[in-house]
Parts: sequence; C-alpha cells; structure tokens
Amino acid sequence: MTKYNLFDQAHAYILQLKERIDRLKKKKEFDGKDHKRDRGTDDTIKLGFKLPVIEVRNQESNLEVLLISDSEKRFALHQVIGILEEEGAEVLNANFSIVGDKIFYTIHSKAISSRIGLEASKVYERLHQLIA
Repeated sequence: MTKYNLFDQAHAYILQLKERIDRLKKKKEFDGKDHKRDRGTDDTIKLGFKLPVIEVRNQESNLEVLLISDSEKRFALHQVIGILEEEGAEVLNANFSIVGDKIFYTIHSKAISSRIGLEASKVYERLHQLIA
C-alpha cells in the first residue's frame, strides 16, 4: 500500500467518525430537550395503553378501582370516593402514588348492603365522565 492510499483511508475513516459524532450530538440534544409531543402517542409508547386508565373490578360484594392519569390531568380523590359512596360503596382503603409524571390511584371498597350490591358498569361510566 502506498502512502497516498493510507492517507485516503485515514481521511475516509475520519469523515465517518465526524458524521457519527454529529448524529450522536443531534440525538443527545433531541433526547435532552423537553419536547411537546402528542401526549396520547407518548403515553401509549411508554405504558402500552392510553391515559387515563379506568379499571373497575367487582368480586362478590367488593369493588376495586384502579385509575392511572398523568400529572397534567388531575382530579380530586375525594370526587372518586364520593362517586363510590353515591353508588352504595363503603370505601375501605384508598391509596395513590406518583411515579414520574403518572399518578396511580387504588381504591378498595365494599357494598354497604350485600343484598343490593354494586354495579361496576355504572361506577365505571361515572368515573369515565369525571376523568376523561
């Protein structure tokens, strides 16, 4: 190999490295910025489902409510508890936790009257009206 060929190879390699560095810098700038993206798409990508999430599970006379929302769409926990009480539930336990920009609510309740019970679909509809 001649010196000229070695020089050409070194020059081409340096150009490849420079292009790679430029791409990595752009990627770093993009990842570091707080981008205003479509929240629905962003939430779906991160969690695998679109926010807010409302899940109501009915087991005999017990009712478990799971709510997941982002921190921008806030609602008062007492409103959710109020809906449950209006539908004939006694709240046994209510918890929430904040992870990143997501808020997770879990509420355990039971029917005040086991003869009347709880209608999970009606609770779901009312919570959906409140949150969504």
